[in-house]
Amino acid sequence: MANHAVALQSYKSLSRAIESINWQLNTYVSKSSRNESAECGPVLLCYSPSNRIAVNRIADRLKDAGILLNSIPFGPEIIPSIDASATGLTMCGTNATNHAQWVESVEQASVLVAFLSDSFRLSPGCRWEVEYFSGCDTNVYSKPIIPVVLQPKFKLTGWLCRLISQHPIDFNGKRDPEASYDALISQVKEFYGEAKRRAETAALLAAQHQPSIDCKNV
Repeated sequence: MANHAVALQSYKSLSRAIESINWQLNTYVSKSSRNESAECGPVLLCYSPSNRIAVNRIADRLKDAGILLNSIPFGPEIIPSIDASATGLTMCGTNATNHAQWVESVEQASVLVAFLSDSFRLSPGCRWEVEYFSGCDTNVYSKPIIPVVLQPKFKLTGWLCRLISQHPIDFNGKRDPEASYDALISQVKEFYGEAKRRAETAALLAAQHQPSIDCKNV
């Protein structure tokens, strides 16, 4: 019975990973088709399950600072972390009830914080989250990605160099952790504040446009 349960969880992890690959192969994201959202979504933390302990500590500090985080990566595990790591899922992909919820979480995020490590770099799920989030840029604005280095001596290589242009914040023990927390909280609040102002402007423009549409339909 126990072996059956383990096999079932492994199947769920592999099935989620295959579903993600199939979705990527059959979905084209066009930046030119996206308008500014009238809603400001939460901040999404993108990380590998193997880094969840370190990220949970950082997430607690962000929450204490009043920052709105997407709660899915910190919810009950739908797929065990060990299986999620083996199949290259992120914590958001691990805890989402299905692939559609995972996609929606990335689409609605206003800011993405990428927690860099070797496991992150090698994870297809982490790469997909970063690439898809970048693809959710609007006509006039690029969505912000804040890189955070968790691993000592980690260097940006390969696909990370192409997608992440901002200088990373170090949480690898090389600098005062409080200085790193201050820098991260400051950047997240700045980018989130900008996203909120744009969303409010978009909502106002939509409200102003609505009466003219209603008049045409009279």
